[in-house]
Amino acid sequence: MTQVTPRGIPQDPLRLTTDGDYVRQLRYRRGWNISDVVERLGLHYRPVHPDTLRNIETGRRNASPPLLHALAGIFGVSVDDLLINPVTKKGPR
Repeated sequence: MTQVTPRGIPQDPLRLTTDGDYVRQLRYRRGWNISDVVERLGLHYRPVHPDTLRNIETGRRNASPPLLHALAGIFGVSVDDLLINPVTKKGPR
């Protein structure tokens, strides 16, 4: 059975739980703002709206697998580093 969000929207089983706090930390460590990340994603992946990245960082949205790969690429980390373990509810760091 497909799970739904509180709004009744079906959850996509291919969307993995993104560690938004870590994405934000990586961005801060590089001295980048949201626009810097969005620009890099546009060059290496496809255009992404700034609100999409904000929502990922705050945990309101998870990144799709292709977006996870693009984020991992621009930050120089593995995709696993950007995910939360479903058992421990923590990232791998």
